[in-house]
This record gives sequence, C-alpha cells and structure tokens, in this order.
Amino acid sequence: MVALTKDRNTHKRLGEQYEPPVDAAVKIFGGSIVMLSAAGNAAPATAASELTVAGVSQEYIDNSAGAAGTVRVKVERGKAFLLENDGGITVANIGDTAFAVDDQTVSVTATSRSPVGRIVDVDADGVWVFIPEHPFTPRAANADTSGLAVAALETEVNELKAVLRDAGLIAA
Repeated sequence: MVALTKDRNTHKRLGEQYEPPVDAAVKIFGGSIVMLSAAGNAAPATAASELTVAGVSQEYIDNSAGAAGTVRVKVERGKAFLLENDGGITVANIGDTAFAVDDQTVSVTATSRSPVGRIVDVDADGVWVFIPEHPFTPRAANADTSGLAVAALETEVNELKAVLRDAGLIAA
C-alpha cells in the first residue's frame, strides 16, 4: 500500500462494542457473559480457566449447527453489568475480581474459573461487575512481583474510578 493522496473514509467502532466469531455448536443468549477460547471464538461463559472475557452478549445467536466463525455475536464491555451472585459475594468483595461460574453467574472463587471483571457493587438484585474495554485475562501463576503488577492494578482501579465518577456513582 502507498500513502494517502486524498481523504479516506476510515470506519470506526467504539471500543466498548465488539463482534467476535462464535464457536461451533453453541447458543449464546442475549445478556449472557461471553468468553473467548484460545482460538478467539466466543462461547457462553462456563466454569473453566484460561478463557478471556469478551463482554456481555447483546443478542441471541444460535450456532448450534454451524462451524466456528460462521456467525458473530455482538458483545458490549467497558461498563458495569448486573450479574447473578453465586451466594458468596458480599459488599466486602467490592474491588475484588469476579470469576465466571456460568453464563450469568459470578463468584469470588477463582479455582478452575476465568475472570470476568471487578466487583463494583452488590445489592439485592445481584453483583455489579465492571468489564473493561481491554481484555481481562487471568494472571500467570508466576505473576510479576517487582511492583509492575501492582502498578498495572493501580492503573486499572484508577480507570474504573474515573468511569464510576463519570457515571455519577461515586463522588469526585
């Protein structure tokens, strides 16, 4: 390709909207937690480790008879979503990581589960989980202990606080 010599209509997509390809033989319901496999295909969240959260599905997709990648699903992220509580999450867990139990339920128990996002509130209706725009992936068992991991977490927390301030959920 060569450099532009005239204006170009460059398409854009908001960082909070995403349409990953759907895995083979799955149904994804609107409002469900969607995870990505190592191959990058979307599927409903399950209690499995090493998956990457894609976001929350904005539509129903039936790919039960299709091959991987034949359809895409609209997901949204960069917001706090109300999810089901497995019964073990309390207000004391605000700020902790929420892990997928299934496609609508989260837990603070990490064993054999993938992270969904940060818990920002807990009420009678469930657990509010902030799913960031960038992929929220599990940390390796040998995570950096030199302070870089702490600095990255501090940046994530500050970004979350800014979103909550902008939404009027916390004071400036």
